[in-house]
Amino acid sequence: RALKASNTTTWFARLAQELTIKDDSGVKPDFMSIKASESINNYLITLGTVGTKYEKHIRQYKNLILDSNANNFDRALTELGKMLGFETEKPSGHGVPDSIWKLSDNYILVFEAKSYESPENGISISTCRESQGHISWIKSNYLFNENTKIFCIVVSPRKFIDKSALPHAKGLYYKYIEDIRELFSKAENNLRNIRSKLSGLEQQKRLQLIQSELDSKELHPEKVVNLLINKLLIDLEPK
Repeated sequence: RALKASNTTTWFARLAQELTIKDDSGVKPDFMSIKASESINNYLITLGTVGTKYEKHIRQYKNLILDSNANNFDRALTELGKMLGFETEKPSGHGVPDSIWKLSDNYILVFEAKSYESPENGISISTCRESQGHISWIKSNYLFNENTKIFCIVVSPRKFIDKSALPHAKGLYYKYIEDIRELFSKAENNLRNIRSKLSGLEQQKRLQLIQSELDSKELHPEKVVNLLINKLLIDLEPK
């Protein structure tokens, strides 16, 4: 699978050593931000640092993240992970996660998105059970080490949880759908800002610039993870 344990650790370790001296912004690099910066750099190279391809691509996914259609929203959610420097996948098949984000061997984020549901009701038993199943699915289908943290996040327009779902919500996290859309806008603006500064820079300077921008915009990968898991599903008001 695309997100199995990476063999690029040695390359990143060497790069981290090379960048041990603080860059011009005074920010000392770390492994996760270097990995995310390298992924973002490749993402922008693919879309082009000049020309209209980038804007057309981002505009397409900006429209999809606003869509309530499940497939469209899930595609945009997966793209958002790429925009933030994660390795991502949208698995196909029945009962699979709607999106998976991975960063090195530190984190695997598993998403169950309910963009199509009405906001009036509570998050249901079936949503909780499906989400719990995603964690088992990851453990059966992906390679990771004993230190890898796996989080399952329910993305929903609903702000309550059904009382009957509470016993099934343990260990799951919750993110309001509008917060995901806000994060997309923040990532979009950050990429546009980075892209405007990359022209003519050599590889190391590009990575330093991207890392600095991630830090200054509060989009360091660890902060993104913390943002996504800052609320347990079980802590929602029951309805």
